[in-house]
Formats: sequence, C-alpha cells, structure tokens
Amino acid sequence: MSFENRRKAQVAIDFLISYGIALLIIGIALVVIYQIGILNPILTPVQCVPVPGFACGFFYINSSGVITVNLAQNIGTPLTINGAACSSTYTLNSLPQYGNLYVTSNSQYYPPSNDPSGEILYSSSNMTIKLNCYSGPGTLAGGQIGNLFFGHIWLNFTIPQYGSITESVATVTAKYE
Repeated sequence: MSFENRRKAQVAIDFLISYGIALLIIGIALVVIYQIGILNPILTPVQCVPVPGFACGFFYINSSGVITVNLAQNIGTPLTINGAACSSTYTLNSLPQYGNLYVTSNSQYYPPSNDPSGEILYSSSNMTIKLNCYSGPGTLAGGQIGNLFFGHIWLNFTIPQYGSITESVATVTAKYE
C-alpha cells in the first residue's frame, strides 16, 4: 500500500471515529434524559392559575370534557353570576371561542352541565361549578385518561353599581381523569 493510500485510509478512519464518538455521546445523553424523566409528560404541572381577585380550589376534568372547578373571589363585593364557560380556545377579543350561554361571542350557545346563572358569589366565599369544556363548535374537549387539558374558565358576572363583565377568571392545566 502506498503512502498516499495509507494517508487516505487514516483520514477515513479519523472521520469515522470522530462521528462515531459524537453519535455515542448523543446516544448516552438521550438515555440519561430518558432515565431522569425530563421529557416525561407526567411531570407537567397540573395547575389552575386565577386572575387577581379570584382563587381556585380543587379542579378536575373527566375524559368526556366536563370540568369541575371550585372558584372563590375576594373582590370585596358580591358578584351575581350571569353565565360561565370553559373553552380550550378564545377569540381575539379574549372571549371564549366556544362556550356557554351569556359568555361566548359565538352565535351558537352550549348549555353548561349545571348553570350557575343567578347565583351570588360573595366575597371571601367559593362556589363549585361544573362546565362542559369545548374545543370546537359542539365538540367537547375530551381526552384520554392521563393526557393533559389546557383551557380557560370564563365568568360573566355583574358587580353592583358597575355592570356586567365577561372575564377569563382562570387558566387550567389538568389531567383527564
């Protein structure tokens, strides 16, 4: 074998070894990440993040798309609930894309599981609301048990001597049960 051929062979071997070591390091890193569980969806936090003046108690969503959430308010005045909605999407004017009567801007309304309309939510008190969560027109945001749901809870409420307000009162990340 001539010097030139040995040189080409050496360059080829160096090339293969360099890329082989790089691939080995990447493979080890992927195994470590998998073993630690960094990419595990089970570690995704389940949370209810309320807007100021509101608080979340317990919450859960079943696999058919019905969410139960315990809401409290501390605005300092009683609120008369006119309607409630849960939707995984919202419009540009921050209203639910799909939802329940008196809350959505959509021309099609969907009934909540138990309508809280007319109930009064007093300051420093709470109420449990059960709502159908929608992901499309007439489509409940259902999912497989253990998968994640991300959506928003809206209330249309009246503040005495102020008027009616529709507001997203909480953002929810929950696992289907």
